[in-house]
Formats: sequence, structure tokens, C-alpha cells
Amino acid sequence: MSCNRPINESTLLCQLADGNREAFRILYDNYRDKLFYYALRLTGSKQAAEDILQEVFIKVWMGRNTMADIRSFEAWLFTLAKHKIINGLRRLSLEHTILAEIRKDLHAHADSTIHAIDYNE
Repeated sequence: MSCNRPINESTLLCQLADGNREAFRILYDNYRDKLFYYALRLTGSKQAAEDILQEVFIKVWMGRNTMADIRSFEAWLFTLAKHKIINGLRRLSLEHTILAEIRKDLHAHADSTIHAIDYNE
């Protein structure tokens, strides 16, 4: 894919679409801190923010052939991060719900076992 745009972010996106690793590195360097602190603010977790940063830029690299079509890379990048954070929070909420149900079932099972032991004695 070839693009004839001035040297700026659009050019970097065109170069990235062509598989240019240096363009990817420049984009990463330009956005990593800003994206990290955005994710950190929303998650409250340094580890989660690092994971989001990594996942977002893996997605950028894996979808690099479509990057030249993006009009606002920053908006696209932060929207992707926001969706990953929301999905992560949903997954975490579901895990907590499942764990609470398991604890409830284990507690009920333990109570019935204790009741059966008391009854048999």
C-alpha cells in the first residue's frame, strides 16, 4: 500500500500499513505513556494498564494493513483501549459473580454435610 501524504502521523500510518517496524516504534513511543496513564487512571492497576498497553499495540501491529485508512489514530487508539478496559472489567465482574456462587454452593454443601454428620451421630 502506498500513500502520498506529508511526513506526519498519516505518513507513519501508511508506512505501518506497509509493515514498517520503525513507523510502529515511533507511533508506540509517541503514545505509550499517554495510553498507559489513561489505562492506569481507569483501572487503578499498574499491571492492568501495562496489559492494556500491550494488547492495544499488538492489535495495532496485527491490523497494520488497515492503519492507512484511520483518520484519527489517537481517537482510534484510545477507543480501542477503552473497549479493552470495559471488557476486562466485565470479565472481572463475571469472575467475581462465579466465585461468589461457588462459595455459596460450597458453603451450602458443607452445611448439609455437617448437618448429616450431626444427624448420624
